[in-house]
Amino acid sequence: MSTQKVETAGEFFDRYADTWQSYYTEGSSSQAFDYHNRQRVALELVEKFVPAGSSILEFGCGSGHTASRLASMGHKLTCLDVSQGMVDKARETFAEAGHQAEFFHGVLDDLPNECGPFDAIMAFGVMDYLDDHPATLARIAQLL
Repeated sequence: MSTQKVETAGEFFDRYADTWQSYYTEGSSSQAFDYHNRQRVALELVEKFVPAGSSILEFGCGSGHTASRLASMGHKLTCLDVSQGMVDKARETFAEAGHQAEFFHGVLDDLPNECGPFDAIMAFGVMDYLDDHPATLARIAQLL
């Protein structure tokens, strides 16, 4: 019987926080192109459907580049990620841009009770790492 420890999503992304950051800051790989394109589409959708000055939660915020762009559009951001390394990178991204946000490490259920309600919730590339989609969607509905 194997006793090999299964790596959590947080542990996985902790190892790749610097790489993730480089996708947005160096931007020369095909992976970087994909992330920039995804970000562009997300920003266009928010601009079209979310009123200026809205409160937005990005869970699975990664290195914070999309959230920081949303902050520059005048939105109030809350950033959540299961990886402490990603939360640290998101804080750096916001500090470098001179933006403010609330940052949390964990999952949706780890948010303090005083968080929310939010006008919009964003999550990109997150659902593949979640075990209980119905519970996650129910929690999102509670937070909106």
